[in-house]
Amino acid sequence: ATLAGMEAVVECHTQIELEMAAQCGAVLLLLTDLDRTTGQVRRGRAVELRRMCPELVCTVASGGIETARDAWGMMDAGFDGVVMGRALMNCMNKDRLVGEIKSEKRDVSMRVFQSLGGFPGMMPDDKEPAESNDE
Repeated sequence: ATLAGMEAVVECHTQIELEMAAQCGAVLLLLTDLDRTTGQVRRGRAVELRRMCPELVCTVASGGIETARDAWGMMDAGFDGVVMGRALMNCMNKDRLVGEIKSEKRDVSMRVFQSLGGFPGMMPDDKEPAESNDE
């Protein structure tokens, strides 16, 4: 994927999968509370896996994240993002859920952008580039 200018998201359910992903150089990891063998949500598993991740890896949490509180709990645990597909699909008031998530303010890390090399013109701390006086 990298040779094509893309990055793959590697989904990890276990420590062994996480170690294999790290050995292969994966920089985008989806860590999940969902146990694929049973189909049950195992709360706390994604956080356990997150603690084992190298520092410069971008991590996204999934599996059983149903509320704004759940989402921000994962962000507070060090995740760079969350996947809430089922929660959004089943929610009767999507605007309210999204509004609740957006109403929380956090100093979210920029690791996701750094791990991907950033965007052209992106500056640390989201500052605008200084204007040049060159004429």
